Order: sequence, then C-alpha cells, then structure tokens
Amino acid sequence: MQKILNTSYLLLIAINVAILLVAVVLNLFGVSVEGALMLPANPGLAFFKPWTLVTYMFTHVDIMHTLCNMTWLYFFGRLLCEYEGNRHTYAAYLISGLIGGLAFILLCSIRGITADMLTGASAAILGVMTVTAVLMPKQPLNLVILGEVKLIWVYLVAILLVFLSSPQIAKGSIPTSDIAHIAGIASGAIYGILLKKGLIKLSRKKFVLYPRDNSSATKKDTLTPKEELNQLLDKVRRSGYASLSSKEKSRLVELSKQLQNN
Repeated sequence: MQKILNTSYLLLIAINVAILLVAVVLNLFGVSVEGALMLPANPGLAFFKPWTLVTYMFTHVDIMHTLCNMTWLYFFGRLLCEYEGNRHTYAAYLISGLIGGLAFILLCSIRGITADMLTGASAAILGVMTVTAVLMPKQPLNLVILGEVKLIWVYLVAILLVFLSSPQIAKGSIPTSDIAHIAGIASGAIYGILLKKGLIKLSRKKFVLYPRDNSSATKKDTLTPKEELNQLLDKVRRSGYASLSSKEKSRLVELSKQLQNN
C-alpha cells in the first residue's frame, strides 16, 4: 500500500480503478454517480459543477476502456516516473486532462452541442504518453514478439490505434471526445519540450541516499552492491533519473553490470 501511495502512476491507476469499482457497486443498488463526475458540454452547467473538470479524468463507465487506459498509463507512466519523478507525472496527467476538458467544452460550444458528457482518462493519459515520448524517443523497449523497439514507434502505433478506433474520424469529422484527446496530446508535447529544455522545474522532496540517525551512521562502504543498487534505484523511483549526480549515474551502471555478471 505504501508503494502505491508513494508512486505517481500506481496511485493514479488506483484512483481510477477505485472510482470504477465504487460506481459499479452503487449501480447495483440503483444509485448512479457517473453523472455527478462527468464533464458536461454545456458551459453553464460545467460552471456550476467545476469539480467535474477534474473528476471526469478519473471516471470510467466501461471496464474495457478502463483496462486499455490503465495499461497505457502503467507502461508510459512508469517510464516518466523513473525518468523525471512523481511530480512531473502528476503534472503531465492533470494539465493534459484539464486542457482536454476545456477544449471539449469549447468545441461543444462552437458546435452548439449541450447534451454531450466527457468521461475517461484518455486525454490525461495521452498527455503522459506524449511527454514520455518527447523526453526519451529512442528508449529501447523489449517486446515479447517484436523484440527491441524504440519507444517512439510504440507511441505512434498507440496514437494511431486511438484515432482509428473512432468511426467518425474515418468520415472526416472530429468527435467532441477526440478534440479532448488532441488537446491532451498537444499539451503533453508542449510540456515535454519545455521540460526537456529545462524550462519547467518542480521542487523535489529532499532525498538522503544514505540516511543517518543519532545512534549510528550507515556508511556507504558497509553496503553490499545489491543494497547500494537498491538505494540508487529507490532514489530514481522517488525523484527521477535526472536527480542522480553524474557519479551516481556511473555507479548505477557499474553496479547493474556487476550484478548481471554474477
């Protein structure tokens, strides 16, 4: 449980799944909560239900939709969390979801649509996926059937599948839900570019690699290679790969090779 609370992508997945389960259970008793959590297309209604601009991106009404979204979030969110830390993962998710929701309301207003409702984490997750692809496009991934593939190709195939699954796009029309997807991708691309250029910085929680207490000190030279590697990996998980010093990065590679050869 502690690992879920301290790991951004796992906590986001847990919230999405928890809301789905609560909704399913309440539906069995004839109580529907989805309507209170979905984002309405009507700007006036959305104004009086401002929480829906956040809750919609954690609310699903279909189990398969949830499964697909959570799979992509786990796959790309884990990489982003390891590379840049928890805070940037949360930021990418929430910013992409918010911009996607606002784009949905804007397009519906332009088209005069008032009855539509937006639900699902797709816009937010597409933003996370895009940030990850911008930061590490050449990251090698070992796929079961295809072998080693660069991350950018997996990302492009995923995006293609998202839009090909929409019959309206095939007819040359952009559905209101897909404008949220497009906005999520665009905001993720902008966030990723700014992050890559070092123009976005979020303060990180201080992390002591070798903690000390008043009674005794934990010395680096008393750690086994496996313990030292675990502490470095824990730092990466908490604060991102970029938080490692050049010496720590070199040590991480050295320890990984050493343990693989043993």
